[in-house]
Amino acid sequence: MHKAEPLSKYDLAFTFALDQFAPTWGIRGVVLAGLIAAVMATLSGLVNSTSTLFSTDIYKKFLHRGATDREMVRIGRITSFAALFVAAAISPIVGRYGIFNFFQNALNFVACPFMATIFMGILWKRVNHPAALFGLLGGIVIQVVLAVIFSGSIPGIPYLHFFYVGAIAQVVIAIGIAIVSLLTAPPDYEKIAPYLWHWQ
Repeated sequence: MHKAEPLSKYDLAFTFALDQFAPTWGIRGVVLAGLIAAVMATLSGLVNSTSTLFSTDIYKKFLHRGATDREMVRIGRITSFAALFVAAAISPIVGRYGIFNFFQNALNFVACPFMATIFMGILWKRVNHPAALFGLLGGIVIQVVLAVIFSGSIPGIPYLHFFYVGAIAQVVIAIGIAIVSLLTAPPDYEKIAPYLWHWQ
């Protein structure tokens, strides 16, 4: 709205808005408390889901089928600590690129394979387990390869914004899912019928 000079860093948008639109310390304190609460709730949810998913879906199913509840809790705590350690280890990278750019780029690497797999699975009854694995795991590889190709570092290939790279990745991953689905056995339609989308 041309009420101020453009910000030198996009990451300062929140603090700038807080300074301009919440001039009194009481309002700033409430907004800051809400922000901290949101961050803590998000962090708590992510740590809980990470530990639960690893301990129940990976550790108990594949690594130690007879694990007791005490062992599951211990593995969940170790997983939580490891996840927080990895997050702390990559924080300098986040600081170098800026939290907004890093978050959007990192989300692209996870969201594009996930969304392509979910959409294909809901809309096409031929998608099977191997195709879904290709979409989720191979999709990350496809996303990384496309990000490198369109990073502007390869002569003759232009730089593309990560949103465009994500759109291209979605299409490539969906095509890969279709190919893997057609090359492997079809799923049991009776089992997947409740999860498919229908006009009615």
